[in-house]
Amino acid sequence: MLVTGNVCDVYNSFDIVVDLAITKVPRGSQVNATFLAKEIMRRHRNVKAVFTQTAPVEGNYRLRRLTNVAGESRTRTIHKESGCMFSVDIEKCYFFT
Repeated sequence: MLVTGNVCDVYNSFDIVVDLAITKVPRGSQVNATFLAKEIMRRHRNVKAVFTQTAPVEGNYRLRRLTNVAGESRTRTIHKESGCMFSVDIEKCYFFT
């Protein structure tokens, strides 16, 4: 399957939180989000699920609405840092490393 529309319609970055990726596809874009997600997973073998952000970041906790477009249907992952393990749900918190 080919990407329809202009690939330049896609934002040029995406977030990866452990094994989950979050990207944005502008409203009205003809870019196939599923193809884009599968390409992210192909290039980043550790990514098990890709989500598109369907609303702007909002509120005190900087939450965003997400839609799963490829891979596993989960928003929770485990981040390991300095010998500690943190359970992170990317729909319920804003997380950056």
